[in-house]
Amino acid sequence: MPNIVCDKCEARFDVGDDAAGTTVYCPKCGAANGVPAGATAGPAGRPATGSAVAPERTLLRLRPAMFRARPALFTLLMLIFLGGVVGGIYFQSQSQQARAIACGIAAIAGLVLLAVWRVAKLGTAMEVTTRRTIVYRGLLSKSSSEVMHTEISNFQIKQSFLNRIFHVGSIGISSSAQEGIEILVTDIPGPYRVRELIDANRNMGRPA
Repeated sequence: MPNIVCDKCEARFDVGDDAAGTTVYCPKCGAANGVPAGATAGPAGRPATGSAVAPERTLLRLRPAMFRARPALFTLLMLIFLGGVVGGIYFQSQSQQARAIACGIAAIAGLVLLAVWRVAKLGTAMEVTTRRTIVYRGLLSKSSSEVMHTEISNFQIKQSFLNRIFHVGSIGISSSAQEGIEILVTDIPGPYRVRELIDANRNMGRPA
């Protein structure tokens, strides 16, 4: 009697000899698994011939963009920072302490806002593997959401006019097992490239 490895939870379970070429359901998690045609039991209880699952590999890891997602805001904050620095140096050389201090405060404010924005972006990461898409959130405390590629029922990309110019957008992914969007991440570079990569690996992780 052949046995296979579940695509989702990686549990190993036996299937009947007549299950070759059909779909069976994992007794542990209930996920649908395809049984390769002509599968036979391996020696010493090993998985059926042709049922080995390819090792999962990371294909892409992305973080939300800053400039490309919000070019006007990024430029404004940079101008505030640089203008404050230049103005502070100039007014300091002219012995105009009040104006130099005001420019210094503006420069610090611009730098702090850029730093806070950057930290917020670093707290989100999107990873695409050969089997699933995962979104990690948080720096000190971590949380994650994932969807198996074989279970994706809806893939949404939203872009504004500027998003299309700078090739960024929001990605929403849902699976047939859940209602609503399970993964939602904004300002991701190359969203259509992400979708193409996922589509190309929809069948990865199934028994060969």
